[in-house]
Amino acid sequence: MVLKVLINMGDPYEKFFSVFILFIPMILFWPSISQSVSGTESQLDFEKRFIQIEKQLEKDHYQRVGFKKDFLHLKDLNNEYEKQLLIRFERQNDKINFFVTIPAVIITILGVLGMGWVIWANKKLRKNWGKTLEEERSKFDKTLKEFREIFAQINGKWEQRFESTQKEMRDLHDGIKINELITAGNKLFSEKKFDEAIEKYNEVVEIMPAEANALTLLGKCYLDKKQYKLAIEFCDKALNFGSKNTETYATKGVAYFNLGKYPEALAEFGKVLEITPDDFNALYNKALCFGNLGKSENSLEIFEKLSKLYPQDGRIWDAMGISLTRLKRYKEALIAYETALRYAKSNTKIIKNYLESQILNGNDLNIGIIQNLMTTGKLDHSEIALFNFFIAIDKKIKNQDTTKLEAEIDSLFTQKLSFHFSFDDILDWVKNSDLDDEKKQYIQKLTEKMKGNSR
Repeated sequence: MVLKVLINMGDPYEKFFSVFILFIPMILFWPSISQSVSGTESQLDFEKRFIQIEKQLEKDHYQRVGFKKDFLHLKDLNNEYEKQLLIRFERQNDKINFFVTIPAVIITILGVLGMGWVIWANKKLRKNWGKTLEEERSKFDKTLKEFREIFAQINGKWEQRFESTQKEMRDLHDGIKINELITAGNKLFSEKKFDEAIEKYNEVVEIMPAEANALTLLGKCYLDKKQYKLAIEFCDKALNFGSKNTETYATKGVAYFNLGKYPEALAEFGKVLEITPDDFNALYNKALCFGNLGKSENSLEIFEKLSKLYPQDGRIWDAMGISLTRLKRYKEALIAYETALRYAKSNTKIIKNYLESQILNGNDLNIGIIQNLMTTGKLDHSEIALFNFFIAIDKKIKNQDTTKLEAEIDSLFTQKLSFHFSFDDILDWVKNSDLDDEKKQYIQKLTEKMKGNSR
């Protein structure tokens, strides 16, 4: 039974301790047990020897009677010895039972108890060890998890920082190259080399398609090349990429203005003024839009504001004179043109407007200004034809001969002329003037002739 229990034990340590404790009594009391067994063996050997002697005597038919008597006496002695030996054996056996069996049983019981204690202690120890091991394993797993999380964070931050640094390096390199290209493009633009400038700006867009500044500069190039639709297209691209540059709105507005789309141009200039309310170009161009839309009062209001901000700018006084002329306030217009000439004496456009204003006011034409311009040799065919037109009107009003001037004007019509002048103001003035019919018809005919040859 004990062996069966030992065999069924799963733990090799339990088996070892149990077997060791179980066989301790046998090891301790083996000499006494061995002595008892050896005494029993001696008794058995004596009986065997006696039987052999008895048989030998019977075999010799007991030939000697005397020997037989001795033998019988010896047998009686042997029986007596046997009894004594048996008694001695029993006593010795009792001692063995007392001094061997009982202690062996006690020790065996103690061994069994010890074995049970070992099993119990081992299980408890294993349980405690298992619990401790599980706790330690849990702590280790937790620490390992925390370490992995920290390592992942550090690794992630490092990778993010590495990627960010790489991006910064690329952006820095691209930024330097973009700045170089834009600087080169701006230099070409200032030299009016628009095609070469466009190539530089396009290189910028190839590196960074969302570079709104380069797109705006492309729009300005196409504006100066009079490709107004392309200018608007590139400005729209810049705005789509989030451009808040006033140059973008301004360029788009000028392109619309040159296409004759004055309401759209007004809207763009208005966006510029939302950002910079006192922007000169935006205010000036907005006033021009109002003038072309027939809103001369609005136009004049803006020019009067600008004349206070920039009192020495001849362009403002000239534009104010145009607005006053359209409002048929000819005397005020003449004063505006005279002020414009004070700050821009050689501006032929202002001179043309000034001469027109003199005619409209019925004043004698300032021939000296025209003669000074003629001597400079800087006038083109259109300007010469227009100044001769003014002189011819002045001479006709004074009843002087205009044949030579008309011939010179007719010779200039063989050239491609572009006057950039409103002949309708002359026609309106003539219609409402106090001149006689002959002079009116002459001026109207000559004005229509000039208007018809303007390309």
